[in-house]
Amino acid sequence: MRSLRSTLALITLLAAATAVACGTETVVVKASPGAEPSGEPAWWSAQGEMLGDLPKAKGSFSKRFLDAQECAFCHATDPASPALKDAKGRDVSPYNMWKATMMGMSTRDPYYLAAFRHELDSHPAATKTIEATCTRCHAPMGSVERADVGSEVHYADLLAGDANDSVLAREGVSCTLCHQIKPDNLGKPESFTGGFVVGDERKIFGPHESPLVVPMQNHVNYTPTHAPHMETSELCATCHTVITRALDAAGNPVGPDFPEQTPYLEWLSSIYADASSTTGRTCQSCHMPALDDDEQPIDAPLAMRPPGMKARRLKGRHLFRGGNTFMLRLLADNVAWSGTVASAQELTQQAERDEAMLGRAGSVRITDVAREGDALVVRVSVSNESGHKLPTGFPSRRAWVHLTVTAPDGNVVFESGRLDAYGRIVDKAGRALDDRGTIMPHRDVISSDTEVQVYEAVMADATGAVAKTLFDATHFAKDNRLLPRGFRADAPSAAMIRPVGVDGDADFGSSDGITYRVAGAPAGSSVAAELVYQSVRPSELDGLAELPNPAAIRFFEMVKAAKKRATVVSRAEGSAP
Repeated sequence: MRSLRSTLALITLLAAATAVACGTETVVVKASPGAEPSGEPAWWSAQGEMLGDLPKAKGSFSKRFLDAQECAFCHATDPASPALKDAKGRDVSPYNMWKATMMGMSTRDPYYLAAFRHELDSHPAATKTIEATCTRCHAPMGSVERADVGSEVHYADLLAGDANDSVLAREGVSCTLCHQIKPDNLGKPESFTGGFVVGDERKIFGPHESPLVVPMQNHVNYTPTHAPHMETSELCATCHTVITRALDAAGNPVGPDFPEQTPYLEWLSSIYADASSTTGRTCQSCHMPALDDDEQPIDAPLAMRPPGMKARRLKGRHLFRGGNTFMLRLLADNVAWSGTVASAQELTQQAERDEAMLGRAGSVRITDVAREGDALVVRVSVSNESGHKLPTGFPSRRAWVHLTVTAPDGNVVFESGRLDAYGRIVDKAGRALDDRGTIMPHRDVISSDTEVQVYEAVMADATGAVAKTLFDATHFAKDNRLLPRGFRADAPSAAMIRPVGVDGDADFGSSDGITYRVAGAPAGSSVAAELVYQSVRPSELDGLAELPNPAAIRFFEMVKAAKKRATVVSRAEGSAP
């Protein structure tokens, strides 16, 4: 991590602006009438063996860890108990909140399984490195136990392993993993990329002072221990700062440090990182809110056993709200395949929470609609309201502006950012603009339906070409994701999150302005701008189809049945003079 530390320097502060976020909706994307399709994408017609159902979740234990269902004995809810319910009787229990989140589904995520296998097939000499890297944060309990004996969780363990550590690996990011992470190295580069430290003292760390100790000791042989570090962003940073290196044909790391994902470093440079200010927020403040759905504090017993415990102020709900609503809906549609203990209804409810979270993350405004000669000029502003980039996380995600100008008679005069039936961004003729290997440039002015403002990170290899896999990536060919709200160029982490490909755009930063020049728009035309989000670009599926594996074939079938969902994060409307 020496090179990571050496690159933490300053970059120029870019202008920022704010706007009001709107609500969200899930959109089933269809081709526009009259559009000529670009042709089926490669993934749509990919053939091969399909991955069968994953093993059902079940109880297990190891030297350090225990399955979450044991925790549920006390930390779920019961109709007869007042424990872990808000003032309206709604369930706020850790177990029931967690099980339908992407934390609980981290090894049952079909895209993860497909991409993991693709990395292994693309780098056959690097199996040990890839398995160790890709399971450290997705299957951490198994990873910790295997590391003790100099091994790692294997891909096959996630699909069919029946040993205790394999079963624990499939449970994902679970209770006894997070709640045993020690504060030793938190916030330091050595803690990143799954560098968390789990002790063997069987201490369960939590944010509440003076916990009741004996019941947990008697039931599961763990000792509840007050630990303030459980409320810090540095805890989350252990797996939400991931640094990788490109591998050569022999499986050796040869590339520079590559920031696969950096939400924590992004947060460090945001307005939310200053704990002394009124804007100070940790990761947990947003993703594990302490308030109920009515924005009220929650006072309740923190366990339903033993009965009669006094009410305490809840420090956070285990909602783990994020941006992966697409995957949660896929899992809800394929709950039997996944083997999860969560129901389809619970997964759908979690997807709805994530959509609401997205609605607060970003906003779009139409700031001006005017005439300049024969052209209608529409000025749009997009703002990031979150404490990390928009979008953030794994670089398969993108957001873009979908702008339409519609004449009073209902005819669409201009459209930029339309999707086809496969989820691709297309022009008015239905030709895909975002084929695999294509980099859609950052835009400041748009005057054609072939030009779209897409906020994304595109990985590149050492030759400068779009990287085919994560372990080919050495740098970003493009990274115009909106910077975190209140971005501070003097933050030590600023250099690690600098944008790429936005040169010449003076107003790019935590917000971005785009000017659209539209010819032929009659007076009274309506203007609509949408900020749209996808967690998996269709070109990522085409990449998997280049070397199809059983998990990828299964994933493709799920996506086909889902009819290509995207999320409208924010919408604004105007009219032409």
